[in-house]
Amino acid sequence: MHWYYQLLANYPSVVICSVLVIAGTGIVISFTANEVPDFSDPQLGFESRGTEIAGRLKAWDNLIEETRPSGCLTTNPGDIDVENMVKKRRRKPKKKPNSKSSNHVVSRALRTTDDRNSTWGRMVAAPDNNSESVGEISKEIWRDLLHFRNFGFNTENREEEEYFCDVPRLDYSHVILEKKTSMETILSLGSLKEICFLDNSLRSQSVFHDHCITPHQTDTCCKSWHLANYLAFFVGKESCDNLTENDLELFQDILSRCFKAPDTADCSADDDIGCMRSLCPSAIAIEHIKDFLIDAQSLRNVKEHLGHIVIHYTGIYLPMGKSSSLTTYYDHLTIPKLNTLEVVAYDFGIKFEVFNAQLKQDLNLLLIGGALVGLCIFLFFQSIFATVSVLLSVVISLGMAYFFYFFVFKIRSFPFVNVLALVIALGIGVDDAFVYFHHWQRAKLQLDGSPLAAVVAKALGTTAVSMFVTSLTTSAACFASYLSDVTALKAFGVFTGTAILFNYFIVVTWLPATIAVIEKFPRVISKFKVPNIFTLFQKLQVPVFFMYFNLFSYCLIIFFLGLSVLSAYFVFYDPKLTLPTEKDFKLFENYHPFERYTDLKTKFLAGVSKEETIVLPLRFVFGVSPIDNGNFLDPLSSGNLVLKEEFNASSEAVQIWVLDFCRKLRRQNFTDLTNTQIYKNCFMDSLLAFMERPCLDPVTGTDRSPCCQNSTFPYLPQVFDFCLAESAKVTILPMFNTGFIHAGPRFRRKDKKLVAFIIEYDSIYNFTSSFVEMDTFYNQVENWFTNEIQTAPSSFNGFFVSYLEFYDLQLSLSHGTMISVVTTLVICFCILLLCTRNISVSFCAALVTFTIVTTTFATLIKMGWELNVLESASISLAVGLSMDYTLHYSVAWSASDEKSVKSVFKAVGPPIFVAALTTVSPSLVMMYSSVLVYRKIGIFILIITTSSLICSCSFLLPLLRLLSQINFSWSCWSSFVKCFSARKVNSQFYLSVPTECHVLSLNSSSTCINTYPVIASNIEMETLSHI
Repeated sequence: MHWYYQLLANYPSVVICSVLVIAGTGIVISFTANEVPDFSDPQLGFESRGTEIAGRLKAWDNLIEETRPSGCLTTNPGDIDVENMVKKRRRKPKKKPNSKSSNHVVSRALRTTDDRNSTWGRMVAAPDNNSESVGEISKEIWRDLLHFRNFGFNTENREEEEYFCDVPRLDYSHVILEKKTSMETILSLGSLKEICFLDNSLRSQSVFHDHCITPHQTDTCCKSWHLANYLAFFVGKESCDNLTENDLELFQDILSRCFKAPDTADCSADDDIGCMRSLCPSAIAIEHIKDFLIDAQSLRNVKEHLGHIVIHYTGIYLPMGKSSSLTTYYDHLTIPKLNTLEVVAYDFGIKFEVFNAQLKQDLNLLLIGGALVGLCIFLFFQSIFATVSVLLSVVISLGMAYFFYFFVFKIRSFPFVNVLALVIALGIGVDDAFVYFHHWQRAKLQLDGSPLAAVVAKALGTTAVSMFVTSLTTSAACFASYLSDVTALKAFGVFTGTAILFNYFIVVTWLPATIAVIEKFPRVISKFKVPNIFTLFQKLQVPVFFMYFNLFSYCLIIFFLGLSVLSAYFVFYDPKLTLPTEKDFKLFENYHPFERYTDLKTKFLAGVSKEETIVLPLRFVFGVSPIDNGNFLDPLSSGNLVLKEEFNASSEAVQIWVLDFCRKLRRQNFTDLTNTQIYKNCFMDSLLAFMERPCLDPVTGTDRSPCCQNSTFPYLPQVFDFCLAESAKVTILPMFNTGFIHAGPRFRRKDKKLVAFIIEYDSIYNFTSSFVEMDTFYNQVENWFTNEIQTAPSSFNGFFVSYLEFYDLQLSLSHGTMISVVTTLVICFCILLLCTRNISVSFCAALVTFTIVTTTFATLIKMGWELNVLESASISLAVGLSMDYTLHYSVAWSASDEKSVKSVFKAVGPPIFVAALTTVSPSLVMMYSSVLVYRKIGIFILIITTSSLICSCSFLLPLLRLLSQINFSWSCWSSFVKCFSARKVNSQFYLSVPTECHVLSLNSSSTCINTYPVIASNIEMETLSHI
C-alpha cells in the first residue's frame, strides 16, 4: 500500500477530484434517469413476499386478475361465444349513419312497448325537455330517471334529501367534535350554535365552492349534515343561525321518542326501522343521526337510562367528497376556537398526500441537524474546508448508494423507511472522521518532521481496520434485513448497507486527501483558533470519569448486569415487544387529527359497521400453483398466474372427493351457512341441481341429453366437462354490498377447458388486526384442510386463502426480525473475535452489546412501541450501531501493551464522546417533526447512542479492568498469532515505534524524535501485529 499512501500525500487534489467526478456522475445520472422518490403511498412495500401465505395471496390476486374480461380465463364459456360474435360483427363494413335525430333514438330506447332487449343498457344522448320531437311517454320516463335516487326509500327520505341534497355518507369529508368538559352535553343550544358557527367557518374557505356538491341547476353548495342543521330540518327552518330553546326542546322530544321506539313498539326485533316508523316521524333521518352524528356510547346510555340525552362526540359532514384534490382546501383550513367544543379529528381523504408533503417539508429539520453536526466538526477540525469535506462525504456516500440501488441492484421501489439511512450515514461518517483525525494528530506528534506520506500511513494504517470493523458490523446488520420477508425491509437493508460501505470507501480516500490538502496548503486553507472540544473534554471529563470509575468500578458491573437481566425480562417476557395491532401504519403522532380519526371513527355506528362486518371468507383454490414469481423487491410486481398442468377435475374420483369435501366443509364449526342458499358456494352442488332437470324441455321439446337426469353421478369425464360448461352459462353470481363471491369453475378462453375452480363459504370469524385471533382462525382452517387434502386423489391439490395480508405481515415481522437479529449477532461476534483474537474480550463486548440492545428496546417498549416495519428495521440496525463504540474500546484494549483502562480511555474516549455528541444532535432536532417516522428515528438514535456511550464506558471498561486484574485471557490460536505477529524487519522501510509513542498506547505526554525513514508497505504488517 506504499503507492497509495504516496498518492494521498503527494497528489491529494487528484484523489479529491477523482472522487468528485465519479460520485458526481453517478448522482447526476441517478436523479436524471429516475424520478425523485415519491412517498404518496407510504405503506407501499409493507407486505410479505416469499412466504407460503404470500405465495397463495399473489396466486389468488393473479387468478382474479386473469378472470377479468381482459384475462385468459372466464367463469362463463358463453361469454367466449359472445365475444367471437362481436369480433365477427366488427369485421363487417359499417353502414351509413341514420339520418334520424338522436332524440328519436332515445325515444325508441325508452319506449316500453319496444321488444328489442338489445337497446337496454345502451348509452344514449339526453333528450331536451323542451323538444317537441320527444313523446310524452319519453319525457315522463326521462323525468323519472333524472329524479330516481336511492331506490327503496320512502317519501320521508326524499324530504331529507331535498333539504340536504343527499344523505350523509362516510365518503364525504367530515370532522369529529368532542365536548371539552364531561359535565356538558353537545345537545345544548350553545353547543349547537357553535356547531353552526364552525360549519360556516369551514364553508367560508375560498376553495370550498370549487369542491362542494350543488343541487340540480344551482350554484349554491348543499347544506352540511350536523345536529344543528337537522334541528333546523325538523322545525322547518332554512338555516341553523336562528335556533331557539323551543326548537331545541322539540328536537330533544323527537330524539327521545325515536330512540325509545324499538323498545316500546310491538313488533319483531328484526324490523327495527318498521318499529321506529310506528312511533317516530322521519325515521330514516333519525337513523342517519344515530349512525353518523351521535357516538355509540351516548346512544347506549340513552337506551339504558331513557333520560336526558348526553352526547360526547358528534360530527360535521361537509358536502364535498373525500379526494386527494382537497389538499388546497386543507392548506387554507383554519379551525376557530370554540368554548364548549373542540375539533379533535377529521378525514378529507388526503392523509397520504399530507404525509408526503410534510415528509419533504421536514427535511429542513435534517438540514438543521446537519448544521449542528457541522458546528461540532468545525470546533474539532477548526477548519471550514474540513467541515464541508466531512459533510460532503456523507452526501457522496448516500448518492452513490442511490446510484447502485437503482442501476446495479435494479430496485425500482424506494420505501420511505429508507430515510433512516440519512441519519445512520451522517452519524457513522462523522464518527469515522473524528477517529481518523484524532489518530492523525497523534501520528503527526509522534512523527514530527517526517514526510507527509509517513504520517498518512501511520494514521490510516492504524484506523483503517477499526473503521472497517465498525462499518462492516453496521452494514452486516443492515444486509441481514434482506433475510426478512417484508419488501420494505429488504430494500432498506440493501440501500443502508450499501451507503455504509460507500461511506467507508469515502473515509479512506476522500478524508485523508482532505487532511493532506490542509497540511500542504496551510496558507490557502485557513484554520481558525477556537476552543477544541477534545481539549475541553480531556481537561474536564477525563479526571471526573476516572474518579467515578475508580470508586464504583465493581458496583458498575453489578448494576449493568442487573440492568441487562431486567431489560431482557421486559423485551422477551413481559410486556415484550408486541406485534402491531392496527392494520393502518401510523404516519403522524397519536394526537394528530388524522390519527385520532382512525381511533374515533369506530365510536360511531357508521364507522363500526364498516370495520366490524368484514367476514373472513373460506376460499379453497384448486388447479393453481401457490407461487409468487414476481420481483420480491418491487411491490408492484405480482408475477404471473401459474396453472397446474396435471390438474384434472373431471375424473370420477375427483368428483366424488370434491362433493364430499363440500359437505364436510358445511358441517365444520368455523363455517357460516347463512348465505348458502343465495350464493353458489360449491359448484358441484350447482352441477348436481342442474343435472336433475328433465331430459326433454317441456316448452321447446329440445333434447337436453346428456346434461339431464338420465346421467348418474359420478359422471363420465366427457359428460362432466360438457355439462359443467353448460351449467356455468346459466349460473349467475350476484354482486352484493358485502363483496363478490368468487366461487365456481374457471375455463380457459382459447379452448373452454376447465383449468381451476374455487370453493368458497363464509366463516364465523370477522377480520381483526389481533394476531392471536387471526392465528387461531388460520391454524384451525389450515389444519383441517391439510388433513382433508391428504385423502384427495393423487396429483390433485389445492390451497386455502382468505384476508391474510396483515396476518402474514405480522408473522413475517415476528419471525424475520428474530432471524435478522441472530444473524447479525453471529456475524458481529465473529468479526469482533477476528479483530481482538481474544475470546474473553469478545465475550465481554458481546455482553455489553446485548445490554445496550435490550436496554434500548426495553425503553422503547415502555414508550408504547410495537413491532412494525420501522421498528423491525431499527431492531436489526440496533445490533450494528450498539457495537461501534464497544468495538473501538475492544480493539484498542487488545492492541495495547499496557492493558491499561486509563490509556485506552484517553485514546478512544475523546473521539467517541464527540461522535456521540454529533450523532445525538440531529436526533434531537428530528424529535420536533410532526411526521411520526422522523420522531421515531430521532428517539431511536438518541436512546441507542446514549446507551452505547454509557455502557461502553461504564460497563465494558470495568469488565476489561477486571480481566486484567485476574489475568484472565483466552487467546485464540496462540501459535498462529505468534507467527502472524512476528515483525518483518526491513532496514530501509521498517518503522520502529517505541511503546510510549505507539498509536494505541496513547501516552499523549510523551515526545518522540523523528529519526525514522519513510514508511513503505511493511507498515501494514506492523499495524496488524498490534491490532
